[in-house]
Amino acid sequence: MLAEPAKGRKRWLLFGCAVLLAAAIAAGWFFLAGPSPPHAAAPSPVATAPPSSLKPNQPPQPSQKEADFTAALTQGRDALAHQDYSNALAQARTALALKPGDPAATQLANQAQRDLDVASQALAQQQKYEAAIAEAQAAFGQKDFSKTISQAELALSFRSNDATALKLKTDAQHELDLAAQAKAAALAATPATVNTTAPPATASTPPATGSPPASTVAVVPAVATTVTATTATTLATRDRFTNSLGMRFVWLPSLRSAGAWLGETEVSQKQFRAVMGLPSPPPGQEDLPAADISFVEAQQFCERLSQRENKKYSLPTNNDWLAAAGLTAAQVPEAWKILSAAGRLKNEVTSLDSKLGEPARVGSRGPQANGLCDLFGNLREWTADAQSAGFSYNSAVGRTTGLFLSDAMATDTPWIKQATGLRCLLVDNRDNR
Repeated sequence: MLAEPAKGRKRWLLFGCAVLLAAAIAAGWFFLAGPSPPHAAAPSPVATAPPSSLKPNQPPQPSQKEADFTAALTQGRDALAHQDYSNALAQARTALALKPGDPAATQLANQAQRDLDVASQALAQQQKYEAAIAEAQAAFGQKDFSKTISQAELALSFRSNDATALKLKTDAQHELDLAAQAKAAALAATPATVNTTAPPATASTPPATGSPPASTVAVVPAVATTVTATTATTLATRDRFTNSLGMRFVWLPSLRSAGAWLGETEVSQKQFRAVMGLPSPPPGQEDLPAADISFVEAQQFCERLSQRENKKYSLPTNNDWLAAAGLTAAQVPEAWKILSAAGRLKNEVTSLDSKLGEPARVGSRGPQANGLCDLFGNLREWTADAQSAGFSYNSAVGRTTGLFLSDAMATDTPWIKQATGLRCLLVDNRDNR
């Protein structure tokens, strides 16, 4: 009976030890494998940007290529502003090499190229102007007044209304006018003389019975004739007349069957506009020839002038024009060479010696021997055969120098039409002007 309680206590003791052992094991496990005691959490790693990007309102730093592009563009614009067009163009091309097709660089390059072209043209014109002025001054000093006028007009084509060129031209024309007046006065004081001599008859060629005296045999081929007062500046009063419009005409017996009146000069702007009912030309252009005239307009002018003057005015035919020029139909293809070789283009307004940019005042170079002015220069002239005849201020070797050009060619070729005007013919009795 006493052993039973002791045995029970032993079991409880073992149970308690087991419980304590289990608790110890559990505590150890919990300590070793369980959650760690609370402590400050380590910050989780985050992506970071470069320090410069973290600063507010701070733009990203450009690359070297971008910096070079910006510098080239800036320098190019600055050069353009200072009219250094070559440098501006070079900087624009540098910028385009870094950024091909960039709109700003392309615009800069185009503007610089345009301005450079304009500046180059202006420089070339300035040099040509200075050369023409120098030539005109030298010619005036040498009393070559025709060349002075030619070079002064060339200078005016580069710089219109230039005071120096205008004065040279005016002074030279004044000198030519004085010389022409002096020559006319001298010739007018000299009576016309006609000397005819026939070769004496020889014993080996006696005249036949009933033949005229020896002094009249074969007179035409044997005659030597000298006429001293039949020039343009001394034409008799009855060989000239001026109509109510101020148009001067010269009698040419070689025209038509019995002669006709032909305009001394080409029709001026003032005359053309008055007849056609157009506004007056600008000041200083009244005596310039009426240019850029079509064939139809030339015919209309003659018709209206006829009505106004109650006379029959018309355009000269090709044959009339050749007769006035002293040329034959066979000479037409080589007319430029023939007239040039004979020196008959020297006092005409053409580009034979130097390029001219505009026509001259009508009659400014003086008359040919038959009293006509500007027949071979200044403007081409319409004929009744719808041909643009003669030569003009822009005629030169290498450019169209055909004596007769068709209406179609003149109309379809702007520079030919611009240099074509007209000269009127009047078919009337010599003494019934």
